[in-house]
Amino acid sequence: MFTPEFHQTLPLLGIFVLCLAVSHFLLKPLPLLSQQSANRHSPLDGLRGILALSVLVHHFYITFTWKTGQGWVAPKIHYLNNLGSVSVSLFFMTTAYLFLSKINANTTDTTTNNQPISWLKLLKSRLKRILPMYLLMILVVCIITLYILPSEYYTSGQFFQFLFHWLKFNPIDLNGFNSGFISSHAQWTLIYEWGFYFCLPLIYLLWQQKKVPLLIISLASLVAFLVIKNTNYSLYWLFVLALPSVVCKTAIQQFVKQYQHYLHLPMVVLFSYIFFFTQGYSAEQMCLIAVGFALISNGYSFGGLLNTMGLRKLGEISYSIYLSHGIYLYLAFSLFNLYDFNHANLDTFIYYLPMVYFVTVISSILTYWFIERPFLKH
Repeated sequence: MFTPEFHQTLPLLGIFVLCLAVSHFLLKPLPLLSQQSANRHSPLDGLRGILALSVLVHHFYITFTWKTGQGWVAPKIHYLNNLGSVSVSLFFMTTAYLFLSKINANTTDTTTNNQPISWLKLLKSRLKRILPMYLLMILVVCIITLYILPSEYYTSGQFFQFLFHWLKFNPIDLNGFNSGFISSHAQWTLIYEWGFYFCLPLIYLLWQQKKVPLLIISLASLVAFLVIKNTNYSLYWLFVLALPSVVCKTAIQQFVKQYQHYLHLPMVVLFSYIFFFTQGYSAEQMCLIAVGFALISNGYSFGGLLNTMGLRKLGEISYSIYLSHGIYLYLAFSLFNLYDFNHANLDTFIYYLPMVYFVTVISSILTYWFIERPFLKH
């Protein structure tokens, strides 16, 4: 566990925490929150920003191992691997919590008002939320790919097949060129999100025992089946494990309100154990994360930390951060070659993190404002 390699990476963790603190204060005065977000007070908003940036650090370290010939593989050091796996797990649980809350007939979420779900409206909202930024990412990936790979190396048919697979969130090589490295392969999680979305009509039918139009339930179930059969089944447990947070919502909220001052130490211990001692996506890790998530999703904020304005604004731009950070890692270290990997040393490489971090955050402010926000407003 506490090997020399582990101790060598600790400055990276310190630099990340410092970057988080600085960006928290820099974003605080910016008018980034939508009206809906400004009126919402959930620790999940602040958590999302930390999660997206944790994935950046995870891929920053993997970029180092990849460029030094060790391959694009999960870090052997638990906390560096878990910056990715725990973050993705919490993203999945957050998605499940939000949508299962809409389905739960006894939910205390006043935005649902127990009205029948408009499935077409839900689909449109997901498309407007996910596609604009994702299409921009695909455009950038294509531009970089075409710049690196001369046109004589592929046919137009190969290119359109390549583009089609990107649109399916499942990129393929273009004549041997793995463009997934450009995005740090971050798009893989989106297919799981869509798998869950298309399960919602069936979940609604079984849970609420209310009618769903036959065409909708048939098409949604078919798409869900086609998606899920080509993915890792075990990861869907992360969506299932958000269920107690919804079903026991009132009881957990009352518990958090009554004992929140006594929860700080147990929660720090819990997440320290998760990050430093558990294997990514293991059953143990998933179950322990579900315990912490149940408290956070129902009001626990680490003493108000997750409710601070700076972190909430990082959360607002978290989707842009998540999709774009790989591009900046690739530009910096594969296209512009800002670091000499022939004489690579992690002790020096880690000091490039602030550059990638703040370029990603600043650009994500712009893409959120000009790409994401216009679609979210309509």
